[in-house]
Amino acid sequence: TGDPITAAVADIRRQAGCRRVVFVSGNFNVIHPGHLRLLKFAAEAGDELVVGINPDATSGVTVPLPLRLEGVRSLGIVAHAC
Repeated sequence: TGDPITAAVADIRRQAGCRRVVFVSGNFNVIHPGHLRLLKFAAEAGDELVVGINPDATSGVTVPLPLRLEGVRSLGIVAHAC
């Protein structure tokens, strides 16, 4: 059993090929207009947008990780979220 982050990065690299990958991260407790502006800007800076969601133990996190992942993954501009 390997590190899930390392496995996710390898998978993203394999799928991206020569495409430019942009990465942003955050808590994303509740998706708000500021998040949408950030994610849109990031998506426009590359070919694939990858979003890292901070773990539940991170300061300021109030919504459980599965729900935060669901919210970010529902956005059409996000290629990968983990």
